Amino acid sequence: MRPSNSVWQGNFGYWQNSFIHNNLLVIGYTGWKGFQSFGRGVVICDVDTKVTHPTNTSLDTVPFTLQFLPSDLIGFYLRSFQDCGAISQSICSSMISSISPAVAT
Repeated sequence: MRPSNSVWQGNFGYWQNSFIHNNLLVIGYTGWKGFQSFGRGVVICDVDTKVTHPTNTSLDTVPFTLQFLPSDLIGFYLRSFQDCGAISQSICSSMISSISPAVAT
């Protein structure tokens, strides 16, 4: 019997929470160095492989790249995904309108 998910235990089988937990220092360092250089912004984490099965991120190697995106480039970055068809226009517009004010405050 599978135990139920809870706020404290996380979502079982959802690899992103474990991935962030295991790489928090490098993600935080990227954010801090970016903030010191450019001010407010976001950290973009691009996972190089598609995880289609349950992954134990503490044991399995999951290659990824990190970059800091200053707040004035967030809209441009999201629009570039919209232009190449990676995300739909309505999703991109809602992301830009919700992420930009969050980063500003």
